[in-house]
Amino acid sequence: MTHCGGQVAETLLSEAARMSQFVRLNRGSAALTDGAHQRTFWVIYSLEKLSCFCQGRTSAIPDEDIGCHIPHVPEAIFGDFNWFLSSVRFGRLISKALTALFSVSATMKPRDEYQQDLQAISSQLETWRQSIPPLFRPGGRFARAHFSSPTAVIAALRTHFTYHNFVMVLCRLGLQIGVSDAGTSPFNPLETFMSSARRVIELTGHLEVEPYAPSVMLTVFPLSAFFSLFHLIIDNPQHFETRDNLTFLDVAAGYFRRLEYTMKQEFPFSIFPKLAAVAQEFVLKLPRRSGPTSSATEVETLSLPDGHPVPEAGLELQSTSELGISNPHVLPIQDQSDFGDPLYAMNANAAFDQLPLAIDGAAYHVDGTQFSPEDGMGFFGNLLDQTYNSLYGVDVSWQ
Repeated sequence: MTHCGGQVAETLLSEAARMSQFVRLNRGSAALTDGAHQRTFWVIYSLEKLSCFCQGRTSAIPDEDIGCHIPHVPEAIFGDFNWFLSSVRFGRLISKALTALFSVSATMKPRDEYQQDLQAISSQLETWRQSIPPLFRPGGRFARAHFSSPTAVIAALRTHFTYHNFVMVLCRLGLQIGVSDAGTSPFNPLETFMSSARRVIELTGHLEVEPYAPSVMLTVFPLSAFFSLFHLIIDNPQHFETRDNLTFLDVAAGYFRRLEYTMKQEFPFSIFPKLAAVAQEFVLKLPRRSGPTSSATEVETLSLPDGHPVPEAGLELQSTSELGISNPHVLPIQDQSDFGDPLYAMNANAAFDQLPLAIDGAAYHVDGTQFSPEDGMGFFGNLLDQTYNSLYGVDVSWQ
């Protein structure tokens, strides 16, 4: 599933899943003992489950109708790490999450039951992570020099990427619905969400932008991490780790520039350096806080849309609790020199002036005037270039 076959990859994968059931590869057979049919089925199973999870589709392979044994695949064993078996187990975990958390029936559960299912999936994910040998185990630093072959590097990268992407999904879901008892959950949603997004961006430095590289690793996972950090910065710009998050946005922007150059401008990745610059301008132009310092009860808030608890009404614009500052001793960002020289130059001032601030449910400009929906149309018009016209054959008009 590389970017070269992106237009037909999902169709071929869905057809492969359908054919595997039509010829009953999922049932297994005592007459076939060479393991080729078993390996074929489980490869299709792993790829199809991951694809459905990333795209929000229903899997075509029901888990309750599988009787095929998992074969021994020597090519996928690196020391004490059985990558093939680990990938199958991860696919099974994804299937459970799709059923318990993201299906239509899951939305009809009571909140308490839904929270229990979320914690159960999180615990199973941590159990899966602990089953991986330390050299390949996601969560720690990735040391490319410690692997014996390029194939082992790809196996480790894929394991790290899929794990951190799954963690981001579960943490965002936990922030949406809340966690009934944080002490029983293996994740701290606020911290882990940010940490996993950063780790994905770190891992992009080890990717080889080649035709054989899976598109889900080249684009899908880095895009998810980029937009996650971008949202955290815009939603809580004076968080004490905003500087580091802006640095990671610049790193991701450089990666997308390299990706666009390697692909000969096939995809309009040039928008991401502009978004990184807009996030930096947004933070720099925030009003200086002058109110009293936050109290001990006003803890940091990384608010997420649609369901996350919002601050109490009546807070002033300069209130540190509304701006999400958890540590009053952290110095505020003063000027451009705090970030160093920008990696990518752009005229973001005009675009930034139209970016609203959300205060007590209403949107305002930086100068205090109320924001109307029509004012935001020019903001996106400054970011989207003519690449969209040539790529998609449509005229993008925001006026």
